[in-house]
Amino acid sequence: RSWNLEDGSRIDLNARSVVATCFEEHQRGVRLRQGELLLRVAPDRRGAFRLATGNGQVLVHRGSLMLRKEAQGTRLVTLDTPAQLTLGNAGTHDLQAHRSVLFNENGLLANDAMQPSESAWVDGWLAAHDRPLAWVVEAIKPYRRGIVSLDAAIAGVRVSGLYPLDNSDLTLEMLERSLPVRVVRRSEYWVRIEARG
Repeated sequence: RSWNLEDGSRIDLNARSVVATCFEEHQRGVRLRQGELLLRVAPDRRGAFRLATGNGQVLVHRGSLMLRKEAQGTRLVTLDTPAQLTLGNAGTHDLQAHRSVLFNENGLLANDAMQPSESAWVDGWLAAHDRPLAWVVEAIKPYRRGIVSLDAAIAGVRVSGLYPLDNSDLTLEMLERSLPVRVVRRSEYWVRIEARG
């Protein structure tokens, strides 16, 4: 889902994502409660745009960035703009453009160069570059109804490829063809990925 905010900024939400907006006379912002967003910030008389999460707060004046809730914390990707990240117990960090930062309230867990494919979901794709199969399965779950379970014995199998998010059945077939796994469909709403015997 995409929409324009009252200040002229534009927000894209990934599947099953939830945000709350806060626009007042002297401030503007969004709180990410669940999922992932891509924000294109327009300049505004109120100054910096605030993105809040349970792990910290991001300030940005213009440009595009992404914010995603992950199991270990929150991922911030500065697509084309610098940003300031303030963490509850770990101070403030000035980030340059083109960075991919994983953080929680206690500090930075990772600070790497941005991968061009990190925003592929906006165009309906999941881009995996040497990722564990468990990461891929977690990424497609929001696009499916029902349960997708994964055999823990193959959770670490490495995956690289480009997969369609709007057709998760095709994604599962592609994984089955390219990896030593089999997809067992117990019903339309219950899928299990197991080691190929």
